[in-house]
Amino acid sequence: RGTTVSGELVRSVNRGLTLVKPGGELEVWPVDSIDIVRISPDRKRVAYIEGGRFTGTISVREVATGRVLTTPPLDEPMSLAWLGPTTLVYASSTLVAPKLFRIEVGTTLRTPEQFFDEPTGWFSDLGVGGNNLFVVSMTPTFTAARATGVRMSPPPPRPDDEPRPTADGWEVVEPARDPILPRFTTAQGRDE
Repeated sequence: RGTTVSGELVRSVNRGLTLVKPGGELEVWPVDSIDIVRISPDRKRVAYIEGGRFTGTISVREVATGRVLTTPPLDEPMSLAWLGPTTLVYASSTLVAPKLFRIEVGTTLRTPEQFFDEPTGWFSDLGVGGNNLFVVSMTPTFTAARATGVRMSPPPPRPDDEPRPTADGWEVVEPARDPILPRFTTAQGRDE
């Protein structure tokens, strides 16, 4: 899954995690049924979603100490991304009103704060690039996926932009109107 400050993190056969330390020592992390694992940008923490399809928890493990912080059960956590060494975002994917949340990580996990939603559909993958959070948003018709960028801080205004403001000064930018976000082709071959 990637490199941490204490070694390489790999997925075990049982869908658990194992840290391979320098010199080959193995440290097995007792986790249950995980699919999504993200290493913080400073490589000191690992976040993962644990649980079933419709409910789950997010756990954050400090690599050096082994200390684990875990959220209470969450509704449909689907994807994770680190915005920085102490800020996680996750997508809650429901057919009605999917949402994006932010969690500050310190000595505790702060209460998740919602900062974006859509009226219908669901969110899939999240990614961070530069000063942007990228979200794959899918519609209930299954005809196409749409990439949406959520800027982490407002850029200077451009005359052709029509941003949708969100909490804390973020804005939603549609790929077709923004030269920073790439255009892509849908499954039907139409340029979006």
